Amino acid sequence: MHNIFFNGSSTSFSVKNLEKFDKPALYLYLKSFIFFLLIPALFLQSCASSSSTRFYILSSLDRHDLSNRNDNSKDEGVIGILPVKIPKYIDRSNIVTRISQNEIKFSDFHLWASSLKDAFSRVLDENLSILLRTNNIVHYPWRNNRLVNHLISVDVIRFDGKPGENVTLIARWSVFNKSKNNLVFMKKSSIDVPLTLVGYKALVEAQSNAVEQLSRLIADSIISIRKMN
Repeated sequence: MHNIFFNGSSTSFSVKNLEKFDKPALYLYLKSFIFFLLIPALFLQSCASSSSTRFYILSSLDRHDLSNRNDNSKDEGVIGILPVKIPKYIDRSNIVTRISQNEIKFSDFHLWASSLKDAFSRVLDENLSILLRTNNIVHYPWRNNRLVNHLISVDVIRFDGKPGENVTLIARWSVFNKSKNNLVFMKKSSIDVPLTLVGYKALVEAQSNAVEQLSRLIADSIISIRKMN
């Protein structure tokens, strides 16, 4: 049984009694019934479209800012970056925020413009290129294995933020001196960047800052290796 309202009154009908109506009345009843069915869908669609989707990218250091260059570094050989490992739950288009220790949230309207794994690797590459004053950085797979002097591996354990509080980056990373065939550095770094502003723009800027800090740690390790040689 269905109820259709006309001018404040309610009319009930069932499929069995549809044959009692003439064609104009039947058409009017069916048209009204379909209209009332569509109202919730139209309402939900209007609500969804009212929230605009925004896209974000991680940013690297400013190549033209001389303060980002390490004067103690000199271009020595080729640096090879192995594929960055990132947990699957954050390597998705939705930006992930942390609600509590065991709860996270996927944003529906704040998305990464590209794969987070690719973005992280790109920014790491660009940062190291600036900090070490070199363009000799390659990503695996590379054409000539003999040209690579140092291998860098990064395994991200956590990379998210709590709105209004901080962004956390926890990663294991290592530097392998290929020329001497030995593992020189293997560390686990935990980086926290406080959030002074609320919003996803501030969150992504803090995440970029966290990748920058990790890049500086790796760059410093490579500089120390070069000094030992």
